[in-house]
Amino acid sequence: QIADMTSEMRAQLEKTRQQRLALLGEFSAKIAHEIRNPLTCISGCNEMLQSEVQDEEQLQIMEMMGCEIERLNRLLNDILVFARRPKLTLEPVCVRDILNSQWQVFASDACNREMVLECTVPDDMVVEYDGNSLRQIMMTLWRNSSEALSGKGAVRVRGTKTPAVLYVSDS
Repeated sequence: QIADMTSEMRAQLEKTRQQRLALLGEFSAKIAHEIRNPLTCISGCNEMLQSEVQDEEQLQIMEMMGCEIERLNRLLNDILVFARRPKLTLEPVCVRDILNSQWQVFASDACNREMVLECTVPDDMVVEYDGNSLRQIMMTLWRNSSEALSGKGAVRVRGTKTPAVLYVSDS
């Protein structure tokens, strides 16, 4: 009888934890939405002012503001991803194909052209995973590396098939 009560208590605690996480997700989404509205206005005003200003020093400051606004927008996107419960579609995914396609997108950004990808992932490494989630994870890791390295350096991705593991590091 004690074991039954312990099991019921654990189930109730887990249910309470899940409810709190759901509320946190909703709250996060509302905050992100409320921040995004004025941030969009600030971004628009900054772009409008950039077209009017001739002073090089002021233009550099405004460009810096634009970069920081973009960084905040990416942070808000991350919060919204956290707030939503993603629907995962598990399917066989060729890891190398996803890495290559996402790297091309990442490297096409002028800020990242000096970044190098060193990839030692088997061509036939296939995992049962959600492809969109893997794309997002890799893009976030690469973006973090780029910011930490000021766009200059190397990102190393190494993979093993058995067990299926990806190791990511940067210089």
